[in-house]
Amino acid sequence: MALATIIKRTACSQDKKEDEIMLSPWEGIIIETRGGVPLRMYKDRPRSLGQVLEETVRRVPQREAIICESTRWNYQELNQRVNDLATSLARKLGIQKGDRVSLLQGNSAEWPVSFLALSRLGAISVPLNTRFKSEELKFMIQDSGSKAVIFDPEFAAMIDEIKKDLSSVRHFVLTGTDKSPGIHSFDELLQEKGNPPFVNVDEEDLNSIFYTSGTTGRPKGAMMSHRNIIQVIISVSRVVRIPEGVKQLICIPLFHVTGCDAQLLVGVYLGGTSVIMKAYKSDDAMALIEKEKIELIVGVPTMYWLMLNSPNFKKFDLSSLKSTTYGGAPAPPELLRQMKENFPQARLGNGFGMTETSSLVSFLTDEYTLIKPDSVGPAIPVAEIRVVNEHGKDVPTGEAGEIIIRSPNVVQGYWDNPQATKDAIVDGWLHSGDVGKLDEEGFLYVVDRMKDMIIRGGENIYCVEVENALYAHPKVLEAAVIGVKDKFFGEQVKTVVVLKPGEKTTEEEIKEFCAQHIADYKVPKYVEFLNEPLPRNPGGKVIKTDLKKKYGG
Repeated sequence: MALATIIKRTACSQDKKEDEIMLSPWEGIIIETRGGVPLRMYKDRPRSLGQVLEETVRRVPQREAIICESTRWNYQELNQRVNDLATSLARKLGIQKGDRVSLLQGNSAEWPVSFLALSRLGAISVPLNTRFKSEELKFMIQDSGSKAVIFDPEFAAMIDEIKKDLSSVRHFVLTGTDKSPGIHSFDELLQEKGNPPFVNVDEEDLNSIFYTSGTTGRPKGAMMSHRNIIQVIISVSRVVRIPEGVKQLICIPLFHVTGCDAQLLVGVYLGGTSVIMKAYKSDDAMALIEKEKIELIVGVPTMYWLMLNSPNFKKFDLSSLKSTTYGGAPAPPELLRQMKENFPQARLGNGFGMTETSSLVSFLTDEYTLIKPDSVGPAIPVAEIRVVNEHGKDVPTGEAGEIIIRSPNVVQGYWDNPQATKDAIVDGWLHSGDVGKLDEEGFLYVVDRMKDMIIRGGENIYCVEVENALYAHPKVLEAAVIGVKDKFFGEQVKTVVVLKPGEKTTEEEIKEFCAQHIADYKVPKYVEFLNEPLPRNPGGKVIKTDLKKKYGG
C-alpha cells in the first residue's frame, strides 16, 4: 500500500462557528493504492462498522440512538441488543464470518440491530427490497447463498411460499415474539446473554450485498466492504456539515443505501439520534419533526412536494430543521424556490450517488442550490468524476457523455457475476450508465440515464430537461418523460403527468407551457394524465420501464 502526500483544502465557510467545530471535508485525506488503483481516502478512520459503534458507545452511552414508534434506546441499550443478537446468531445458528444473511425487514428498531450484529460477526448482510415479489426475493436469497433469513411477520406468507426453493437457507428468524415450527423468534434470540465471539474484521472484508433496483433487468448484488461504507459516512458527515449528536428523521427505506449508509450509519458515527418512520406519510413526517425537534431530513423531491402541498403544512412547527437534503431524482428549480421560502432556517443540499458507490459521490451545497439548481455539485473529496465518450475519452467541458467514477466508495463488484463486474469497473473507474456533463468549475449535471435518452430525428433529447420544464407548471405535481416509437422520427417525446390535488388542465396547455421554456423539438408530442403517483423504486427514481410498458405503445 503506497501512501502519498496529505491533501488539504479549505472548506467553503457558511458558518464560522460551525467551521470551528467541524472538520473540513478535505482535512486528513491521503492517497492509498488498492489493486494498483490510487484512491483518495480519509486517513484517520475506523476499520470496521463494529469499531464505529464501539467508539460511539464509549463516547455517548446515554444519548438516544434509535427512536421508532414506542421504542427509545440509547447507545448502551442498542449496543447490548447488538451483542445479544450477535451472540445468538453465532451460538445457536452457527453464523460465521463471511456467511450471508438476508434481511427482509421494513423500517423498524430491529433493522439496525440485525445489520450491526451481522457486521460485528464479520457476516454479510443482504438487505432485501420489501416491495419485491416472491420470485424476485427467491432469486436474491438464492443468488447470495444466504444461510439465514431474518423477516418481519407481514412477509411470513411469502417466505412460506418460497421456503422449499431456498436450498442455501438453514435458518429462518421471525421478528417479534411469535413462534412457528422450525422458525426462530427474534425476541428469543435477544435473550441470549454474553459476549459474541471475537472476530477479526478488516476494512476490506465484505459487510453487505445491496441488490440494484433491477429497473433494467435482474438485480445484481453490489458487494460493499466496511471500507466502502466508512469512507461514505465520513464524507457525508463532512460535506453535508452534519454536527455531532444530530437528530435526524429516516423516512427512506433502510434496505436502500441512502437510508442505511447515508443516514443510519452516519447517525451512529456521529452519535446522533435516528427517528425511524415505518412508512412515509407527509403529515406524519411533519408531526414527528415538530414533536422530536428533528434537525435533518433526507428525502426524494416527491416527499418535499407532498409536504409543501399538504393542506396541513402551515399547522406544523418545522423550525427545528437545519438541513433538508434531497436526491435520488432531479429536483426542479420551482421546488427549490419553495423549499427556500418555506424552510428558511434550513440548509438545502443535493446529493448524487448509486448503490454501486455505497451512496454519495457528489454534493451541491446550500449556497449553490439556487445558482446551479440543475447540478448535483462537485465530487466529494474522496471521489473523482469524469465524463467520457463511447471510447472512454474525456469530452469537452459542457458536453454530455457517460459519468464514470473512481472512489474508495465504489463497491468491490457484483456478487458471483465476474462479467458484470468487468463490464462496469474498468481500470478502477465505475461506468455509471448515467449521462452527464461537467461545467468549468467541476460541477456535475446528470441529464439522463443512457437507456432513457430520446433520439428524435437525430437530435438527442434528455428527459430531465423536459421534466424540469414540466415541474415549473404551477398545476403539475409529478412528471416523467419517456420516448415512444415513431415511424418518421424514430422516437417522439411523451410525458406522463400527475396534477396537484384539485387542479385541472389540458394536453394543449401543457404543450404550450413547455414551448415557452424549451426548444420545439423537445416539446412533448403526447401527454398522458394519471390519477395516481408515478411508479418509483425505493430510491425515489421513477421506474420508466413500467411507464414504457404501459404508455409507450
